[in-house]
Formats: sequence, structure tokens, C-alpha cells
Amino acid sequence: MQNSGHPEPVDRFGKVLSYLVAISTIIGIPTGLYGYLSSIHAKKAERTYEYYRDFRSEAFQKDWLLLLNRWNEKASDVQQILATKDFDQLRRLASGLVNQDDQSKTAFARVVGFFDEAYACVDNSLCDQNVAVLLLKTPASEFVSAFGSHIMFIREEYKSVKYGTGVFKVRSLDKRLSVF
Repeated sequence: MQNSGHPEPVDRFGKVLSYLVAISTIIGIPTGLYGYLSSIHAKKAERTYEYYRDFRSEAFQKDWLLLLNRWNEKASDVQQILATKDFDQLRRLASGLVNQDDQSKTAFARVVGFFDEAYACVDNSLCDQNVAVLLLKTPASEFVSAFGSHIMFIREEYKSVKYGTGVFKVRSLDKRLSVF
């Protein structure tokens, strides 16, 4: 048989097949990568929800409410102090509420520890920052408003610049642009 310049049918089939393999590879790599990144994001979001479930747990809420209810009971005192802008007196009030009894001290340590852990999770990209903003930023802001002056006092008193950093960092988190 003489070759008249036309490829044999088997050669055409081979070329078409190689083109199809190339196209499916080109489409498959981004699709697989997207699926992989989606699963990583889902794990980060789930881990963040675990922190929120811990926050909403009965044991944590007991500590949380103990501290915030004591703070809210002093709302009129806080308003008067804020009107005079005597922030040292505000710090003494917050410190007095925390140091009122062992139960308050323990509750305060648990809340501060919780936010330190939650922020470490976000900072190390193990938790999703956008989910943390949605679920934990507002509670962190509430806590800092009430007890931030006491945290700053402890930092100064014991020369511990890292104490309570998590609650301040969670409070300052912003949403990130995300593909997911």
C-alpha cells in the first residue's frame, strides 16, 4: 500500500484520543485542585464551628454569663465613670469584678484562654477567618468592652504582653476575600 498523504484511520483515532486525554487533563487539574481546596476550607470552617459550639456550651456560658452579668449589674456605675473619663477607676471596677471570688477568677481565665486558642487557630490557618468573624467577633468585642482594661492591667503588672491577646485579635478580625 502506498501512502497517498492521508493518515491511516488508526493514526487519526490515536490523535483524537491523545487530544481528548490532553483536554481532560487540562480540565481535570483545576477541577481537582478546586475540590481539594474546597475540602480544606470545609475543614477550617468546621473547626471554627467547633470553637463556636464550645462557646455556646453550657459550661462556657455559665462562666460567660457570670462575668457579663456582674458587669451589667454595674452599668450605672460604668456610665458615671465613662462620663468622668476616669479610666483608671473603670479598670479598678473591672478588676474588682474579676477578683471578687475564685469562681470569677476561674471564669475569667477560661474566657481569656478560649479566645487565645480561637485566635491561634485562625492565625495558623487552621480555622476559617470569615467564619470566626461571623461567630466570635461580637462576643470578643463585648468582653473587651467590659474587661479589656483588666487584661491591660495584667499585662502591665506582670510584664506579659501576650496575655489576653486572642480576645483583642478576634475582636479586630475582618472578613477576607475568599474564593469559597
